Amino acid sequence: MVDRPRTLRFALLVVALCALVGLFVWFATVEPDPERNHYPDGDDLGGEYDAHVGDRVAVGGTIVASDPAVLEVDHAHGTSRYELRNPPAVEEGQYVRVYATARPDYELVVDDAVVIDGWERQYMYGISILAALWVAARTARQWRFDANRLGFVPRPDSASSTAGDGRSMATADGGDRDG
Repeated sequence: MVDRPRTLRFALLVVALCALVGLFVWFATVEPDPERNHYPDGDDLGGEYDAHVGDRVAVGGTIVASDPAVLEVDHAHGTSRYELRNPPAVEEGQYVRVYATARPDYELVVDDAVVIDGWERQYMYGISILAALWVAARTARQWRFDANRLGFVPRPDSASSTAGDGRSMATADGGDRDG
């Protein structure tokens, strides 16, 4: 016989996890222009640069020269280099995402930019992985999965006792963890 509350709880958990993954994917695709949700990017400029002269653009790439600042952008059509006007302080090898106005002769007049050093991206992913491992280890040490309940329950510690049915776990101060 199927236990409806457990099945419903499990189905809701699966739906919530799918929604969470979907929100992660959706957030990664959000574009910077909230009105149109599209600025011409590296692929657009690489295909037909002259068609976008005068347009606001958003491109990201690596700085290959710093005086004058030259941004190298890889795109579907190959690689393009753009000279930046009004750039932030940049050094060769940095990744830069620029929001700019396209001018003739592959020149971008920078309105705003985000400069990312190589170590920043590595640090971000490294710290995120360490934090996830720390949380997983703490969860595994303090909780266990109960197949009968289809849920996580606290692990009994040395000061607790378990009733004969395995459902009631009293704490050291006499309280009951399960309510």
